[in-house]
Parts: sequence; C-alpha cells; structure tokens
Amino acid sequence: MIDALTEELENRWYELGRLARAETKRRYPPSVPSEYIKKAAVQGNADAQYEMGYAYLQGYGIGRSGSEAYRWYRKAAMQGHAKAQYICGEQFMTSVGVGGAEAIKWLRKSAEQGYGLAQLQLGRMYEPHDEAEAIRWYNMAAAQDFHSDHEAWYRLGCLHERRQDFMEAAGWYEKAAASFREDAMYRLFLLYESGKGVARDEVKAAEFLEKAADWGQRDAQYALGCRHQSGQSAVLDGVEAYKWFALAALMYVIVMDAEKYEEAVSRREQVATQLTPEQINAAHQRIRKWQEKRTLLEGQSPPPALALVQ
Repeated sequence: MIDALTEELENRWYELGRLARAETKRRYPPSVPSEYIKKAAVQGNADAQYEMGYAYLQGYGIGRSGSEAYRWYRKAAMQGHAKAQYICGEQFMTSVGVGGAEAIKWLRKSAEQGYGLAQLQLGRMYEPHDEAEAIRWYNMAAAQDFHSDHEAWYRLGCLHERRQDFMEAAGWYEKAAASFREDAMYRLFLLYESGKGVARDEVKAAEFLEKAADWGQRDAQYALGCRHQSGQSAVLDGVEAYKWFALAALMYVIVMDAEKYEEAVSRREQVATQLTPEQINAAHQRIRKWQEKRTLLEGQSPPPALALVQ
C-alpha cells in the first residue's frame, strides 16, 4: 500500500513538472528541469531521473556536469528505463579501462525492451566476430520505426553480401537507399553493374551511381568522374569529370584516406590539362552549386574540407 502511494506521488510530481514546463516553454529551453521534475527524480521516478540526466548533460537550467548526468542516468537505468540503459551502455563503451561486458549488459537490457539504438549498437558490436548474432540484433533494429532502421537495413545488406547472398543483400540495400542512405545506393550500383542478386541492368546501375554521388558518396563520385572522363557515361564531359574528381578528393580528405585522395587529385589534374580556363571555372561553379544544394538539404554548413574549393 505504501509503495503504491509513493509511486503515485512520484508520478504526480512528474506530471506536474511536465505541465509546468509546457507553460514556460517559450521562456526556457525544453529540457530545463522544473522543481516538480527534480522532486519526482529525488523520490525515484525513472522518467524524471532520465530528464535530470539529460539536463545535466546539456547544462540546461543547471550547471553542466557529466558525472551528475551519469549519476541520474544510472538511477533511471537501474529502474529499467530503456533509454537510460542505452546511455549507460554507451558510457561503458567509451570509458577507459572498462571492458565490453558491462557495455553489452546495459545495451542488452535496453535492446530487450525494444529500444532500436541499443539493438543497432549490439549488432555493431557482434558483427566483427559473430555474424549470426549481429544479424539477429540488426533484424530487430530494422523493424523499428525511427532512425536506427535505415542503418540496420544497410548493415544487413553488407552482411548478406559478405555471405554471398546477393539477392537478400539487394533487398536490404533497396530499403536503405529509399531512405537516402548513399552507401546503399553505391552498393546497388555495383550489384546492378555486375548482375549479382539482380538482373544486370546498366541503366539502373547508372541511376544508382548518379544518386549516390549526388548524395555525397565519395567512391561513387570517383567512379562517376571516371565514367565522364572515359566517355562511359552518356557523353564525354571533362567539366563533369573534373567536378566529381574534385569532390571525391575532398570527401577522401574528410575520412583521411590518403591513398584514394591522391588518386582523385591525380585524375582531376589529368582532366584539367585537357580543359580551358573557362571550363575549369565552370567546373568550380558546378562544385559550389553542389555544395549549396547539399547544405540546403542537410540544413547545415558544408564540411570544412569542402571550403577548399574556391
């Protein structure tokens, strides 16, 4: 009886806190914890404890403190809060001197409650040494209706392709590509070009290559540059070849792939010797136009390396 009354009181404080925050949302960031939320957290409400952890992590309304954030997250996790358990698992993954067993313990607790990000992370952890277990967790994440699904679709495609099950891989890549996963678009280009798991189709292959390049997949940009340089695309176009080699080179800078960066730069310089100054200027204009479009689509500034193109 006492436990039931205590839980009801905790929930009432928490709901009062949510109402109070809704009334003041124009004056404060949405994660500022009210006094009601604090009281609910102190009295043991797991949702309130999770919100206190987030508030300390972000520094909203209270001083930022990683240790306090983790303390509140752990309290919520101990009570079975799935998101808090996921965060505890991530914390153990990044902590120096802490083994993966503790991370897996918390991630598994979260994943078994259906939290997609935990399922996805378990898949990543098992993938290098236990593909069957990785596939099991990726399949669970793939069924979720939020942003963990398209990553799981892509990882499932990669695992099935590694197992030479190209038809199954193509199916997962198709789902991921439909959610604008550029790596999946590039893998589909390779499958349609080779006819593995799908009927060989040069038109579809070219479409997926162009989409992947346009969405920023660096290997696709390099391959598309090669096609325009050699005339394998619809037309021989040195300006387009220069553009894609330049963009690929800059993308390789971002991922610190020195070998492929050198290859892309070398190709770009080869093309440049066959272009007039006016054509090179036109290529730079196309590069800037691509940057502007990507910035608009992503709602953020282009990666710093892209600023190298003047």
